Amino acid sequence: MAEVERFIRIQSSVAAPGKDQPKWRTLPNGNRVRVWELGNVDALADEVGEDANAKRFIFHIGFMDGVTRGCRVSYMGSSFRVLSVSDSTRLRGLELRCVPAQA
Repeated sequence: MAEVERFIRIQSSVAAPGKDQPKWRTLPNGNRVRVWELGNVDALADEVGEDANAKRFIFHIGFMDGVTRGCRVSYMGSSFRVLSVSDSTRLRGLELRCVPAQA
């Protein structure tokens, strides 16, 4: 059986003049980013105060410039906030540690 490919969109916030809410813009080459591996893990002890949600979503992707903490990931109709970005030596890309975004 063939494996289904998964894709995400990565956006960063831009301060919109005169507005309380930030405006989201898609990063260059961030509209259709292939996900190499996806997983769920429990929050680390030092992350608990950061967000009440106990689950974290880990997206492994190829290297991309501009992906930072606070970016937004869209995956299958849901939005996630990036808590951390680290180099994935195992997969030679980036590991995005995310939490579901508040609506």
